[in-house]
Amino acid sequence: MEAVFQGHVRWLENTPGEVRGNLALQNLSGLNLSSGKFSRFKLAGANLRKVDLSNTDLSEADLFGAVMVHANLRGTNFFKADMRGANMRRSILNNAILAGANLSPGVLMTGEPKEGQGTDDTAFAGANEACVSLEKAKLINANLCYADMRQICLKGAYFNGAKLNHANLSGADLTQATLIRTEIMETDLSGADLSGANLKGANLQGSNLTGAKLDGANLANANLAGVILKDVDLSRPTWEGQTKPCPRHRKAMTCGPWSTPISNG
Repeated sequence: MEAVFQGHVRWLENTPGEVRGNLALQNLSGLNLSSGKFSRFKLAGANLRKVDLSNTDLSEADLFGAVMVHANLRGTNFFKADMRGANMRRSILNNAILAGANLSPGVLMTGEPKEGQGTDDTAFAGANEACVSLEKAKLINANLCYADMRQICLKGAYFNGAKLNHANLSGADLTQATLIRTEIMETDLSGADLSGANLKGANLQGSNLTGAKLDGANLANANLAGVILKDVDLSRPTWEGQTKPCPRHRKAMTCGPWSTPISNG
């Protein structure tokens, strides 16, 4: 296995005779792979439970359907990585880079599970598309700008200080998520469930929340300039510290830093 990793590094350096690293569907659980150079590495369907990938370069890597439950992903670079259908429940992604990553649903066509992988973690042939799971993950100060996170599960995740500008979070489950002072500008949150989410001081300028659920969400001091709130029940969120938009016109009613009209679509 070590030879595969070393060969991949030489492949990245364009060494003749070396090939792109491929450990798809392999059991790598518990390994220490921190600070590795695995850009464009093939790890589709791999079992990466409790793996230390902190400060590792996985930019443009193939992580389709990979299982990274309880993994250490602090400072990991997932720039433009293919992470469709990946499972990262309870992983730590503080300061990780996921800009441009594909975290949309996906189904891994493998037929039978490998040792160490259960059917609850990986999608197999004939199954419905598996949504990416980052349930209760820690993404403090993470960069998720332009990431495709359609229908992703982010229930109870911690995003304090993260950047999700221009991301696609349509249909995402963000119930009970913590997004204090998070940048979520020009982001698609249409149909997302933000029930109980803490968005205190978040910057949602220009985002689309059409049809989103905001039951019990905390929007105190959030920047809602230019936000689209079509088909949203505005009686549900907490508006402490700022003006509640007019239910009919979706506009702020008083002057202040966030008094820009909010679009009703």
